[in-house]
Amino acid sequence: MNTDVLNEYQRPDESAADRLLADEIASFQGKIVVLDDDPTGTQTVHGVSVFTRWDYGSIREGFEEQGKLFYVLTNSRALSSAESAAVHEEIARTVHQISEEAGTPYLIISRSDSTLRGHYPLETEVLKDTYETYAGHTIDGEVLCPFFKEGGRFTIDNIHYVRAGDELIPAAETEFARDTTFGYASSDLRQYVEEKTEGRYPAGDAICIPLRLLRNADTTGVESLLLSASDFRKIIVNAADYCDLKVFCTALYRSS
Repeated sequence: MNTDVLNEYQRPDESAADRLLADEIASFQGKIVVLDDDPTGTQTVHGVSVFTRWDYGSIREGFEEQGKLFYVLTNSRALSSAESAAVHEEIARTVHQISEEAGTPYLIISRSDSTLRGHYPLETEVLKDTYETYAGHTIDGEVLCPFFKEGGRFTIDNIHYVRAGDELIPAAETEFARDTTFGYASSDLRQYVEEKTEGRYPAGDAICIPLRLLRNADTTGVESLLLSASDFRKIIVNAADYCDLKVFCTALYRSS
C-alpha cells in the first residue's frame, strides 16, 4: 500500500483536540505508570522519569513526583516468559500497594514493540490478574495501540503496517514477524489477538475504534465503544497520526 493513504482521511481540528485532551489530563488526579519492555522505547519521550528498578523505593519515588507519568524500564523482551511474569506480578503488586498508601489512583500502560513482538498476552494478563486480586475490581477491556509515527508504524482498517520508503507493508510480511521468539502470522490486529491468545479471544469479538470516528473528533462515539467492553475484551485502535490518539485518549480518560 502506498503511503498516500495516510493523507486520505480528513484531519480533525487539532487545536480543538489539543484543548479537549489538555482538559482531561488536567482533571486526572492519578498516576500513569508505563512499563517499557525494551530500552529503545524511551528515546521518543522527554520530561519524564525513567526508573530502571522496580523496588518499593523507586516506585514510591515515581508516585511522589509532581508529574503524572513515569516509566519503568523492565527490559522484559530479553527475559524468559517465567521471568517476565514474575517481574510484572511484582511491579503490579508494588504499584497497587503504593497507590493505596498514597491515596492516588493509577493506570498502567504496557509499552511493547510497535512491530508486535514481545511477551503478549502474558504480560498484560499478569497485570490484569494481579490488579484484580488486590483491588477487587474487574478490568473490562484491553487497549491495543501499536502506533509509532517516528518508526513508521500505522494501523488502518485494523491492519498494522510498517513503513518502508513510500510503501506500507503489512506487519506480518516484514522481517519482524519472523522473529524466532515472538513471530506471528497476522497483520490484522483482531486476528493477531486470536493467534496470540490461542483462540481465547476470537477476532470477531474485538472492539475496533475506526479512523472515521477519530477524524470526526467523535469522542462520544469512541467513549460508547469503550464502555461496551467487558471480560477483558480487546479494543483495537486505528491510528495514522497523533491527532487520532488525541481524540482517542480524550475519550479514554472520560470512560475511565
